[in-house]
Amino acid sequence: MLFPQITLSIYLKGEVINKLLVLVSLAQFFLINIFVYIILNIMNSEHNKILEKEIMLETEKNQYQFITLIEDQIKEKVDMMNKLNHDMKNHKIVIQKMINNLDDNSNINNYINELFGDDISYISTDNNAINYIINEKIKNSQKYNIDFKCIIQGNLKESISTTDLTIVIGNLLDNAIEATLKTNDRHIQIKIIKDDYKLVISVSNTYNGTILEKKGNIISTKKDKNKHGYGISNIKLICNKYHGSSYIEYSNNMFYHTCVFLLDTFK
Repeated sequence: MLFPQITLSIYLKGEVINKLLVLVSLAQFFLINIFVYIILNIMNSEHNKILEKEIMLETEKNQYQFITLIEDQIKEKVDMMNKLNHDMKNHKIVIQKMINNLDDNSNINNYINELFGDDISYISTDNNAINYIINEKIKNSQKYNIDFKCIIQGNLKESISTTDLTIVIGNLLDNAIEATLKTNDRHIQIKIIKDDYKLVISVSNTYNGTILEKKGNIISTKKDKNKHGYGISNIKLICNKYHGSSYIEYSNNMFYHTCVFLLDTFK
């Protein structure tokens, strides 16, 4: 009777060992999964930090470009005024002589236009940032024969910050101009409408019908995609800052990008 007892004892010990091995394997499996999860979280966190840093650098770049644009315009005006002041006596003599000759009115107009140049402001609102950026983009569009239309409604003096406004409008119009240059039918329209509670900025433009998407997001068509595509990301971040939204629609030949900013949340 001793042999069956020994066999049963060995069998029971084997069962215990098997269960222990299973438990150890399960523990190892869970530990490995936890370790992998922690590593992935760390990698994702580092990736987000890098992305945020790149977006901040792009934002600072846009701010610097806007400030440089204003400084260049101011410098240009100062230089023009200095040149005019330097030769003003001579200009005064010529204009007075022309005025004395009543038949020479057309020459007076031509002379004044030549003297002061053709410095045209296409739009004039109560917000200088909007004036600077849109007038500059209209001038650029004219170089490429782009039909540019602008519709503005509401008091824009107090809306979102000047920096945010510059980034949004600048990126929207830069993207529109770039897309329009790839087609022969070149049209851009920007609408800026503001009431007491929201600001809506919408840009529509023609394009060649080619859209690249990844996981539902529009991605840059430029060759070096790692250095591009931050414009739309910056726009989305600013919309989120004001609890608004940014959405894109497109058809065969028209592209629409609309941004909504809720203003009452910042009053």
